This record gives sequence, structure tokens and C-alpha cells, in this order.
Amino acid sequence: MIITQPTTKRRREQGASTVKGLGRPASTAIESQTQAEQIYAKIKRALMVGDIQAGESLAIGELATHFDVSQMPVRQAITQLVAEGLLDSQPKKAARVPETSLARFKEVAAIRAAVEGLAVTLAADHITPTDVVRIAKINEKIRHAAAAGDVAKYLQLNNDFHFGVYGFCQSTMLIEMIERLLAAAGPSFRLLGEKGSRSSETDWHAKVLEALAEADCPVAANALKNDIQSTVAYFEVTGC
Repeated sequence: MIITQPTTKRRREQGASTVKGLGRPASTAIESQTQAEQIYAKIKRALMVGDIQAGESLAIGELATHFDVSQMPVRQAITQLVAEGLLDSQPKKAARVPETSLARFKEVAAIRAAVEGLAVTLAADHITPTDVVRIAKINEKIRHAAAAGDVAKYLQLNNDFHFGVYGFCQSTMLIEMIERLLAAAGPSFRLLGEKGSRSSETDWHAKVLEALAEADCPVAANALKNDIQSTVAYFEVTGC
């Protein structure tokens, strides 16, 4: 959907509606699965990678037009996201991404450290040296994106890196929990990225991979937790 976007600051101040970053459906109309499930997944993915930011509004009518569907499946998807605490319900058929406070960000980070640390530990039993090399290439791309100041690409690749590792935990339930946590934290990631480069993140990523290559679960989990904690420290310094 083509919508002229105001600056990040203005969008947050105005609570402007956006569907940017949600992506077009594969065909003219969304088919298979259920429309509501697909729309839910696309909005959640956009939250995870910071394509939708804290304070922004999502209008059901605009989303229905964007996805070329009726308002019913959009409303169902929004209702589910509201129930999960990822959006706040608003009057006039709209929803809003919650504003992120330091306290909320720290709470989500603490839970992420525990849950994602477990995912890394479980992944260590199944990941291979070839897998580690492949994921390391993603981490290198993250470095390049950070150096180039490409925040959108940086966040997308960072998401790919994490789930590239977590995918080996072989637990659908755990992956779903992590997705929900990242969707809660994601709207703040774009703001953090716009404050400047976070090259230390790729250093922790490298330590995670080194430990996984050696099947050292405690070190891998600890490096992952330090990666998450570094984001909290950056939030505290920048005051997002």
C-alpha cells in the first residue's frame, strides 16, 4: 500500500497509521491458511523487525485495502494481537502499538534472556559446523548493514540470525514464545538503530557461534544473554 510516511519523530508524535513494511500478499488476494492467520503473521513479523514502531496506529480499513481482503480477517488478526498484548485497542476500528518504557523493555529482555537462552541450549544438540558457518555469514552481513547505516536491513538480518540459531531447538512452542517476545520489543529496535550503530551485538553473535561450534551450551547461552543485555544498556544510554 502506498502511503506517504512522515518522519519517525512525527509519526510517533501523531500516532500516525502505517502499513509500511507489511509486504504485499503473494497473489491479488490472500488465500489458503486463513486470511486472518496470514495477516496476523505479517503484522507480527513487521513488529519483530521494527517496521512498525511504538506509538503508531493501524487502521483496520487501511489494512483491509492493503491486503485486498474484507475487514473481518483484519479485525480477527488485530483482536489476536491485542489479546497477546502486542497492540492496544483503539476506537474507530484501529489499534495502536504500545509506547515502550525502559521498565517494559527491561522486563521483556529479562524474559527473552531466559527463553532464548534455553533455545540456544537446545539448538546446540542439533546444529552442525556447516550450519554455524552459514549463520556466521548472516552475522557478517549484519556488520556491513550496521557500517552502512542501513537500519531496516540490519534489523531484518538480526532477526534472521537469531531464528537461524533458534530454529535448531526443535520446539515449535519455544519459537512461538520467542516470536511474541520479539514482537513486543521490536517496535523499539528501529528507534535504537536510528540512534547509531551497535557493532557490539555482532561480537556477541560471534561468541554464540563459537560456543555452538564447540558444543559449549553454557557459554553459548551466556553470550546470547549478554547480547540481549547489551540492548538494554543501549536503551538506557540513548533514552529511547
